[in-house]
Amino acid sequence: MTIDSGWVKLLKKNAPEAFSDALPEKPEVVFIDGQIKLMKGEHIRTWEAFLHSQFVNTIEHGFSLGAQTVVLGFDDYQHVPRSKNMTQSKRNKAVPVVSFDETQSLPALPPDDWAAAMRNRTFKIKVITFIVNSLKHHYRGEERHSVVLDFSGTPLVVCGQYKLPGMFDASSDADELRRGECDIKAPNWMPDTGALLMVSTDGDFIPIALIQLERRLQERGHCGNILIHRIKTKVADTKKRPRLGSQRREYEYVNVQRLLSFLTSEFGRTDAPARFFSCMVALTGCDFCMNLPAVGPTKLWTVRHTLGASDMQSSHDIMNALLQVYSIAFAPKARGVDRDLRLAVCDTASSNAAYAQLLGRVQKSSQVAQRTRESLWSSERLMAHVCNTMWTMEYWTLLHAYPDPLSGNFGYEMRNNLVRFVAQPA
Repeated sequence: MTIDSGWVKLLKKNAPEAFSDALPEKPEVVFIDGQIKLMKGEHIRTWEAFLHSQFVNTIEHGFSLGAQTVVLGFDDYQHVPRSKNMTQSKRNKAVPVVSFDETQSLPALPPDDWAAAMRNRTFKIKVITFIVNSLKHHYRGEERHSVVLDFSGTPLVVCGQYKLPGMFDASSDADELRRGECDIKAPNWMPDTGALLMVSTDGDFIPIALIQLERRLQERGHCGNILIHRIKTKVADTKKRPRLGSQRREYEYVNVQRLLSFLTSEFGRTDAPARFFSCMVALTGCDFCMNLPAVGPTKLWTVRHTLGASDMQSSHDIMNALLQVYSIAFAPKARGVDRDLRLAVCDTASSNAAYAQLLGRVQKSSQVAQRTRESLWSSERLMAHVCNTMWTMEYWTLLHAYPDPLSGNFGYEMRNNLVRFVAQPA
């Protein structure tokens, strides 16, 4: 699971100048999300072909774009937040996991059922270790460019003259930085001048890049740019399905600096437009938040200017926004549902009361589809969702310094030795 693709479509429709087929500017550093590259095609039958097709060629392409440094990142599973458990469990239900343990070596050839094998974390770590060791050997002695491998602990500069960012200096303990997912590793490589190109199809990279660019601009007054190379977003509405196998995967570049400029003009009343927008994104679902029932990106975007001038940094702000959204969505069909419900919200108790009142009126309305009425959450689940959203915003903002999702009140709980959403519907 990643963010709802509807958000990227909305951004592209409203800020088309931020999306292009051609590279907007030469990158100084390229960060490759190695987790994405682990998924190979069936035509790749040997480990050597896998290494070169998925990794060496991708690194060389980064250099061909003009970058002096290419960073290849992988998730450090020791530090992936525990709130990611729900997403991983859901994925593993869809694909059988292959049996593989620490005592085993990689087979002579990649397994035929590659997707199932990669669901086994021990197998995946051994594959990543094979890639890291092979690339260290492949780029040994290269001096024209720098290759950096960012897997666990302190990143390794394999070749070239690149100097690691200050956060990795000799006095720091890289293991304590808790740099787990590539999503939060990528911004660490943003140069002071020039551009960082992130190569990933993961939608989370967009809100994270927006928040990090905005944050650095506010702290320093200036910084480099961030570009993202990702699968091309189609915005044209078409009812005709393409013939199976007829579509070739296309890619595009996203200029995050231009996206931030658009959001700054769109949400000028807020102190942090990127954070405001990203909070809306998290609310509609991501790796750490469930999908909001009855409200998706389009509905939330339509009412964006009625949500007030706050940056939605407190539970009250976010709850007020949700009450506003649901009031607008159901007022025409449910008697007694109006925007005034949110005016009395000042704490958790009044938030619960206002939403319970709205929920009761909607569920009594015969004009609202039964399926919609049944999909709406209890007040306990909605408040937990608000807390999930607040933790997600901390994660996207603080990166490796994120708080433990099971500490404090973030809407997650340990149940049967697994992390679950509080009051998750059955």
